[in-house]
Amino acid sequence: MEASIDMNNNTLYNVKDPEQVDQATNKKYVDNRLEKKLDKAADIDMKNHSITNLELPSNRSERVRLLQWEV
Repeated sequence: MEASIDMNNNTLYNVKDPEQVDQATNKKYVDNRLEKKLDKAADIDMKNHSITNLELPSNRSERVRLLQWEV
């Protein structure tokens, strides 16, 4: 099928988890994948790479203090 499908503001239900990269997915699958990728307790392995082009903190509520980065 190559034509668009007009869902007319209707919702699709019971979409299973994708098995191929070009298949549709569901919200639960995406949320679970993001939760695993965004686990803030997990260590981040930079593989000897650096983070560059960061802006200086603009207010006190930002977690990174400039003094921590001074050499």
